[in-house]
Amino acid sequence: MPMSGATAEFSVGHVLVLTRNAAKGVEFYRRLGMDVVGEFKDLTIIELRGGTHILLSEFDPEQDVAPQKNVDLMIDSNARTDLEAYRAAIVENGIEAGPISDEPRFGHYYFSVQDLDGNQILFSTSHESKFWEGK
Repeated sequence: MPMSGATAEFSVGHVLVLTRNAAKGVEFYRRLGMDVVGEFKDLTIIELRGGTHILLSEFDPEQDVAPQKNVDLMIDSNARTDLEAYRAAIVENGIEAGPISDEPRFGHYYFSVQDLDGNQILFSTSHESKFWEGK
């Protein structure tokens, strides 16, 4: 594996998302259009593009540490119209979604939703180098 170059030969493998109610959490992420690829006693695995997994795990707020509050996901496109289409699809599935940004921030258009435990999920257009001009 090269130690330098335009793109590293690795990616994010797992993102841990804690939930107070695993069954309701799984249903919420399915309504976002995500696929469950594994279900265990204390963990559900949701697979994203590229093989990244969201590890959805139940926690007890009385005994466990507080969950993180932000997850940042990119669609496989840098077009605002594709982000608009994804947002429309999840709204049709009963998900409350914030508005898409009027202007890009650091090159991204974005909108956010909150899961049942208050975790903010930011969906944005991609910054993957394959979308840059001249690529």
